[in-house]
Amino acid sequence: STSSRRARTTGTGCGSTERRMALSAQEVADYLKKHDIERIISDAVLDAVTAQSSSPLLHIAEYLKEHDMGAGGGAGGELNKRLLRSVSVAGKRVLIRCDFNVPQD
Repeated sequence: STSSRRARTTGTGCGSTERRMALSAQEVADYLKKHDIERIISDAVLDAVTAQSSSPLLHIAEYLKEHDMGAGGGAGGELNKRLLRSVSVAGKRVLIRCDFNVPQD
């Protein structure tokens, strides 16, 4: 609950300070689930490992930027769409769904 939160001041490493609210473990878990953050980060890390990136953090940042994952689902309610080329399926079984009865006009 918000009554259990307490303000704390933390350094950001740049000499400035920032006020943050201490959150309960449940609030953090709910936030992560709401924004599907665990899957998104997991996908970005897997992409860096698959690419054997020499700079994994930069690779992950670029992946998130390319996939517009930082927007938390987009502002206008649009869905985050993943490109087929952004998914590694080598050695995996793939299920593809196709709706043939969707109007094309």
